[in-house]
Amino acid sequence: MAGRLVRNFTLIISVGSCGILGLLYFTHVFSRNTNEAMCFNESPQSVRARNLFQPHRKVSHVLIVTHPRSGSTLTGDIIQKSGSSFYAFEPLRFAGESIQLGQPVIYLNGTQRVYNNSRDAVWVEADILYRWFTCDFCRVNIQDLKSKFIESFSTNLREYAVCLNRYRFNPLPRCLSQLRKTCEQATVRSIKTVRLQNLESIPILLRRLPSLKVIYLVRDPRGRLASQAALDPTEWNIVEDQAETMCTQMYQEFRYIAKIWKHLAGRLKILMYEKFAKDPIDVSKRLFEFLDIDFTEYLQFFVKTVTHVDLDKTGCYWCTKRTNSRETATRWRRGIEYSHVKKIDDQCSDVYNELGYMKIRNEHHLRNMSLSIIGKSNHPYLYV
Repeated sequence: MAGRLVRNFTLIISVGSCGILGLLYFTHVFSRNTNEAMCFNESPQSVRARNLFQPHRKVSHVLIVTHPRSGSTLTGDIIQKSGSSFYAFEPLRFAGESIQLGQPVIYLNGTQRVYNNSRDAVWVEADILYRWFTCDFCRVNIQDLKSKFIESFSTNLREYAVCLNRYRFNPLPRCLSQLRKTCEQATVRSIKTVRLQNLESIPILLRRLPSLKVIYLVRDPRGRLASQAALDPTEWNIVEDQAETMCTQMYQEFRYIAKIWKHLAGRLKILMYEKFAKDPIDVSKRLFEFLDIDFTEYLQFFVKTVTHVDLDKTGCYWCTKRTNSRETATRWRRGIEYSHVKKIDDQCSDVYNELGYMKIRNEHHLRNMSLSIIGKSNHPYLYV
């Protein structure tokens, strides 16, 4: 490695008139070699050994799996407020995109891999999540280590985010120690993702991490589609297609969860967004009991703070909002057209039967908030 650095530096001196190009080339190679050197001695065995000699303490691992517009930002934010915490927000964003597009996934240890989307995604995404959970960042892709999501949503990683911003060029060699320190010292390590391509990654992770608990977060398809259409109203023009795609995926995922649940020793639960929104304190208590994490007075105060106020004033569409959770969860019923509801219901009856949602009978049923649209599930043991 040293020889490679010397030869590259000699090249800069010799080109003279192309000094700028040479400098850029040297900088690229130096950056790559620095990352390789930092991770060179990081075998999986050394990572396990480093964790083994940490002060003995219980570490909880929590994975939140869901789809966009389902309340996952709020759920993840509540869990990351629990004591000494490490929270990774969407760590599969760039890796997942690269896999889907057939582009190389570039890891910090210098390796690059092009994966087959259908064949490899299950194992690759499970492994990347495992590396985040075990603080093994040399085997995490570079783009997600530098994601702006870290600065925006992971409040306990602010020092790492500040370091990334301070060193705009090649920040990881300077900042990764801060990320690793926060991760290794945390008693709760949690991840939220809406980008897991296949739930078959979950049993792989559960086998590798005996302390892992998984939350599968669901929301009424009508509420999800109304929330998406608030960003792009033209989606109402294709609402039947959107509903068919969404509910087919939800149905397949739920049937898969019901199939594997009995083999998971109760380590996976479904959290229904509407039930949480209706009674956030009580549902949060049950959630933290399932996760085997103390639901402290501070957590209770935080949940009440973000779910029991009248108006959000942040203006941030994607952020955790301080608002009335029940009103937020049912607001779509006031604005959506019944004709759109009918089209969604026609496509989603199978998923309603599985999850416990009800078809809306008429306009009166839609607008009258005292009339429930949630019935009994055939699988109550699956729910928080």
